[in-house]
Amino acid sequence: MEKIEKNYALKHSAAHLLAHAVLELYPTTQLTIGPVTEDGFFYDFLPEKNFKEEDLSVIEAKMHEIAKRNLPITQKSVDKQEALKLFTNNTFKQELINAIQDSAVGLSCQGDFCDLCKGGHVNTTGQLQHFKLISISGSYWRADKEGIALQRIAGIIFET
Repeated sequence: MEKIEKNYALKHSAAHLLAHAVLELYPTTQLTIGPVTEDGFFYDFLPEKNFKEEDLSVIEAKMHEIAKRNLPITQKSVDKQEALKLFTNNTFKQELINAIQDSAVGLSCQGDFCDLCKGGHVNTTGQLQHFKLISISGSYWRADKEGIALQRIAGIIFET
């Protein structure tokens, strides 16, 4: 894998690992999106109770625990209706799915965790080892300050 692609795959996979960890710790949290950035990755959440700075170490520890499970990261395509059923309790994911023009939707899965995704990942969670969660901040759904207020957790990851 080319260096730039591998760096992207690490960051992208780390964002999914973050979402996976948050859902295991706080199952009522609503996931939104979690893209790669120039410096790392983030994921935006709608938690039942706002995250605090001290939660970062707990979430990071859960991420390491999941990474050690060495779960295969698989990509698959599912029918839009199946995706809508899978995310029936998440209005953010429902909105994203409904905006997709194709009849199929991409999913990335690791263990029992699946998220909407077009792909671009490492092969297993075990390849995600050198990461650090660095901040919690506010954000808005679709970057609309009149919209729903969310919380963003950001991190960095390195190959070594």
